[in-house]
Amino acid sequence: MRKTMVTFAAILLLVVGSRARAGAVLTFDKPGFEWSHPAGNGSPYHVWDAGDYWAQNFTGTGIASAESMALHLKYDHNTLGETLNMKVLLNDGLIGTFDIEAGDDGYDGVFSLGAIAGPDFRIQLEATNTIGSGMGAVSLRLGDSYATLTGASVPEPSAIALAGSALMAGAVVGLRRRCLARVA
Repeated sequence: MRKTMVTFAAILLLVVGSRARAGAVLTFDKPGFEWSHPAGNGSPYHVWDAGDYWAQNFTGTGIASAESMALHLKYDHNTLGETLNMKVLLNDGLIGTFDIEAGDDGYDGVFSLGAIAGPDFRIQLEATNTIGSGMGAVSLRLGDSYATLTGASVPEPSAIALAGSALMAGAVVGLRRRCLARVA
């Protein structure tokens, strides 16, 4: 009986305990894209004031917990005359910063994370300084800007069912052996 229970425990650990690596490419685009310029009177998607941001919610990504995020951003209309400092938030937690310089056409960077729970994620890129009056702005090119999250995958329903079956079979075998032992 002990050997059978050890076998079932090993199967259960393999099925449920193994966390497959997964990746999801999350594109910033309409209809869910958010742009905020609290001061008002802004050109759509342009940021230049502290607190301005670009953001999007992504649901059902297949990532149980994100361990890294690569950003690939493309800019439209970068007329900045000064450096704009940006912070990167994932599910409202600060994961890093980057700068947008005058003339930059995009940004590529990777952020290592502690495990951030998914499978739903909110990515927000927020300005932390204000560009001087008349010193320009920058907008994000939708459809060409994206984040790639990597981490542990969400367990498949079939894997959960298999684990449940293994547990049930182990319980039945154990119960049967106990009953047989009592009869003997």
